Amino acid sequence: MLNRMDGPRFDALMKKWDRITSPQIRKILLVVSAHKSPGVCAEWLPRAERDGAMEVRAGAARASGMMATEKSLVTLLRLLKDRDFEVRARAAGALGRRRELTTLEPLVEATKDSAFWVRQNAAAAILEIGELGRRRLQELVKHADDPFSADAARQELERYRLQSPAQEVVA
Repeated sequence: MLNRMDGPRFDALMKKWDRITSPQIRKILLVVSAHKSPGVCAEWLPRAERDGAMEVRAGAARASGMMATEKSLVTLLRLLKDRDFEVRARAAGALGRRRELTTLEPLVEATKDSAFWVRQNAAAAILEIGELGRRRLQELVKHADDPFSADAARQELERYRLQSPAQEVVA
């Protein structure tokens, strides 16, 4: 329904953000606005990333991952340090979809997170960066001070190896 709503009506609905009390509805509006009305979404991202509801902050991470702006990148980097692991995990995954080299070290740091899903999403995001990310994961496997970080890197490299087309062996 929201996707079929014309632009002016959707923008008018977004202006009622403060009156919408449901965190789930706010999350949905953010995600839809990221592709339907990115400028309006960008206006609400700062408030959404500070919202008291975890669902809204997770929506801010998802929406930010859909937008290729400096502001949305900054939002994701802040959400990577959120108090709730679900938000941190969503932010790590969104950073992976952006495939930006500037996110490499913050993602490496996130592989040390206390939450399993944050570590795994961060390692998967590092792999999305490409060859440089793959090499960085290999370094983590060999030299990480944190065993959980090394384990997350190892698991993602193994997943990558299993999904890559088999190399022909020439006898």
